[in-house]
Amino acid sequence: MEELPFLQSANFSNNRLKTTEGCSHPLLEHLIMNFNEIPMISGLEPERLTRLHTLELRGNRLTTTAGLNLPNLKNLFLVSSQSSR
Repeated sequence: MEELPFLQSANFSNNRLKTTEGCSHPLLEHLIMNFNEIPMISGLEPERLTRLHTLELRGNRLTTTAGLNLPNLKNLFLVSSQSSR
């Protein structure tokens, strides 16, 4: 996704997304990607997402949080993430 320099909150829920890549909007504070098909977290760059404090990944296919390195993250929601649906 093209960078949106003023985007602060984004909801990409229920879109059958398979990756977290492409979310590098510098003012983003709240990213919601619930109920997609994401198996792993990748491409969330800490140097680009310095304001991101809330990440929601409920209902995905996550098996690990490896790849999640966001030092300013305060809220992480992963409920019902499982390897099979």
